[in-house]
Amino acid sequence: MISLPVFSIQQDYDIKYMLVPLRFAQRLLAYENERTGLEIGLDKTANLETVQRSMETLLGDGFVVKNRYQQQEILYKIMKSEKWAIFSFSRSSCSLQHSTLSGRSRC
Repeated sequence: MISLPVFSIQQDYDIKYMLVPLRFAQRLLAYENERTGLEIGLDKTANLETVQRSMETLLGDGFVVKNRYQQQEILYKIMKSEKWAIFSFSRSSCSLQHSTLSGRSRC
């Protein structure tokens, strides 16, 4: 029996994905030298777009190269929409307070 730590991100991802040691996944899926994905980390001075274009050129059309934002594009769009919705709500709430406070604004 293998004991693994629990890692939780978000319920939508937790029910779709499972993080396991590479050797365990290779045995489970009967993979020897095949890979279905690769994550790389960049240092702070690296330019994401330049590295991504270089990887796409190096790997060719048979591979898809996505950065973290492209991989989770819908999530980032939702978060951006929520941010604007909260901003709009707070601004309209502020305007309402301003009009009901006889010209005295706290916003």
